Amino acid sequence: MNRVLKSAVLLALIGVVVKLLGPLKNYLIADRFGVSRTLDAYYLSQNVVDVVLAVVTFTITVLVVPLFTEEAARRGEEKEALLRSIDAFLCQTLLVAVVACVLTAAFSQRIAGAVPGFADATVRADFVRILRILSTNLLFAIPFSVIAGYLYSTLQVVLPSLLCNAALAVSLLFLLLASRSLGVFSLPLGTVLGSALSFFLIFAAFLRHRGRFRFSLTDRTILKRIGGKLLPTMVFTAGGYVNLLIDQVVASGIKGGAVSLLAYSQFLLLLPYTLVALPLLTALFPEMARQKGERQRGETLNNGSLLLGLALLPLLVGALFFRTPLIELFYNHGEFPPGFVPEAAAILLAYAPTMVLLSANNLLQRFFMVEGRMVLLMGLTLASNVANLAMDILFASRFSVVGIALATSLNETWYFVVMIWLLRKSLPEAFPSGFRRFLGLELLAAAAMAASLFLSTGVIALPTPEKRLSLVAALAAHGGIALLIYLAVLLLLGRKRLLALLGSRRAPGA
Repeated sequence: MNRVLKSAVLLALIGVVVKLLGPLKNYLIADRFGVSRTLDAYYLSQNVVDVVLAVVTFTITVLVVPLFTEEAARRGEEKEALLRSIDAFLCQTLLVAVVACVLTAAFSQRIAGAVPGFADATVRADFVRILRILSTNLLFAIPFSVIAGYLYSTLQVVLPSLLCNAALAVSLLFLLLASRSLGVFSLPLGTVLGSALSFFLIFAAFLRHRGRFRFSLTDRTILKRIGGKLLPTMVFTAGGYVNLLIDQVVASGIKGGAVSLLAYSQFLLLLPYTLVALPLLTALFPEMARQKGERQRGETLNNGSLLLGLALLPLLVGALFFRTPLIELFYNHGEFPPGFVPEAAAILLAYAPTMVLLSANNLLQRFFMVEGRMVLLMGLTLASNVANLAMDILFASRFSVVGIALATSLNETWYFVVMIWLLRKSLPEAFPSGFRRFLGLELLAAAAMAASLFLSTGVIALPTPEKRLSLVAALAAHGGIALLIYLAVLLLLGRKRLLALLGSRRAPGA
């Protein structure tokens, strides 16, 4: 677990340094584009491409990382044969990327016609142009995933993450330079430029590590190894993006700007996941793939769950308590209409359970991936898509855009309950008494943190949003004091378990 934690911390530090550009990018989007149908078209186009990327890119990562990890220890001719098959697989996925790009661009008109909120010809035309630009991103992102999977299997987890962040930096720079002249179109163009640069850099690193590269489409060694798992993995990995796409399509029919409002709140919701949970999950997956026994995988799963709770619970409390000030700080400026602040804050509140449940579900999914139970995950994903669509339609008719966020949280909740039930059947010794005691302690510390925020803000009120620097300082002060109380409770009541969890020793009972 110590190795996992070190990798996760390193990835998180890189993310914190570079992905501070993410909030800046969202700040600029709100400032320059506000809430509009054209911005809706961008977000929906982006997610259409993300669905394709999920089907191909994450499927590749999920299937090849365990395979490459298993084969990485081989030496001599056997290792050279694997490297030749990786070359061929990279060429094959590049061919898939070309086909996916062409098909996405070719069907852009039909996709636009299926979105209820894009009846206006101008908005539909913008959607088609943005989608065609973003489709070229597939040419770079799909082969990138193959090389990233190979590097992950050789414990080089930092470079792919760093290059993904570099792509974000390029897109932000392009937004700063071109948003005034190109408008919303600066967003997809910046995305494509960033992905292209990242791909060429990671390909150069791959060549230095690999040596000679052989172009081939005939070697199907890797395709044969993953063939039986390909379809269920494709369905599973696309599931979350399909749910998001369903949310956006339903929201587009409510009113103009509804998709943008969802996207703004989702960014704040997913920021802790991106900066904290994803680095940990990235480090955990190869570790689980290397472990063969149920006991070892169970320990990794238990400790990973406790680390997720340790990091995410204080962030959840802070996001819930400061939801309106956060919306005002991030978005209430420039072209963003101030009247949308209460609705955006209500959406963030409705999304709140998803902040923790999404990370927990992703961790549990990784356990079943390593176990090879992709058909099970595929079935759960399809059920999740159907349930999400039904709840979106039902709640949107009653609670407008907030209902869509509420439907997402309920969907993640039932999925989590089912995953825990299935896990206990597969791994009866998962979540022993020591684990449950420390998790209860984390929840107690989060409750103490929430109580301290109620008291401190009751004594010293937050400044008005017009005083931005004062508001930032006040949020930092109140949040910092509450975080110290959170840590004090953990150290006071569970110091040995906490230190064991963060160190190399096994946490008692975990």
